[in-house]
Amino acid sequence: MILAKGDVVRATYEDRTVKARVILASPGGMSLVIEWGDGMLGGHAGMMMVRQLATGEYRSLIENKPVALERVDA
Repeated sequence: MILAKGDVVRATYEDRTVKARVILASPGGMSLVIEWGDGMLGGHAGMMMVRQLATGEYRSLIENKPVALERVDA
């Protein structure tokens, strides 16, 4: 799945899920910055940088832990 700036996603990190928006994306969608307005995800307050591995899995760039991203309607 290729995500782009403006996409709305359901982001699950550790045991919490929030609705977030992609605010920055590399041209191929391999690196993203997501933003949400509802508290913390792990050690991330309101935004997180993520990268997509060759396997398709997303991981937090700072903590290198898995992040599940699912595109949803806005």
